[in-house]
Amino acid sequence: MIVRSPKLFMGSALLFGIFSLVCDLLAFSTPYWIQIWPRVGDTTFRSLGLWQACISGFRNPVNYWEKIFYGCWWLYAREYYQLRRDQILTPPWFTAVQVMACFGLIFNMLSVVALIVVSITRYRLSRHSMLLCIVLSGFTCMFNMISIAIFGQYADAISGKWMPRPDYTSLSWSYISMVASTVTALFCVVCMGLECYFVREAKKYNNEKVFIRHVGNDDQAFVRKLTSDEQAFIRKSQENEQAFIRKSDMEQVFIRKVSDHNNI
Repeated sequence: MIVRSPKLFMGSALLFGIFSLVCDLLAFSTPYWIQIWPRVGDTTFRSLGLWQACISGFRNPVNYWEKIFYGCWWLYAREYYQLRRDQILTPPWFTAVQVMACFGLIFNMLSVVALIVVSITRYRLSRHSMLLCIVLSGFTCMFNMISIAIFGQYADAISGKWMPRPDYTSLSWSYISMVASTVTALFCVVCMGLECYFVREAKKYNNEKVFIRHVGNDDQAFVRKLTSDEQAFIRKSQENEQAFIRKSDMEQVFIRKVSDHNNI
């Protein structure tokens, strides 16, 4: 059995998960996925996020004589109705990025909640609960990866129509924050996978060490020759798993009592 710190992988997964959620929230709520260079002042476009655009003197390229737009507005505000109607600010690929980012944020929040519950309760000893955390973090990583791939591919694809002066724009820190969220979500998946592996090995080791005994004689090694012996071994293994969980709970209660006594 490999010896390791009992809090190493679970604690690392929780930290990675929280950091991923913070980065995801920043990317989701800030208007700096793409931004004009700071030294360029003669452009009508300033910055763009998933839900907000900052422009100054922007004209609709479909109808150049319509209203001139100024300021930072929510993309779905009435002020931008004409631009949305002509799919200037929100082309179909950009809507796909918004949808993928929404799914990624939802799974990210669910993943962090599951990690907190698993890390502070005895569900940490259940591989099924840890597999749930792995699946949630995996979906977070997948949806975020799709959103950053689509945006990175198409952000400057419609030169002169979607955003003016694309040669002076660049992917900014909100986009980088989404990339960081994706990478840390992947690290979280790896840490939870290692934790799940070590819990399985610990249970296997404990079963072989304590409960592989003959039913009628505790001093005799258990030899599985008959079907009845096999069933007895399975029953003992299941009882051991429950005892393993109860022992962990008792240790936590003892540590809590010692801490309370020291505080007094």
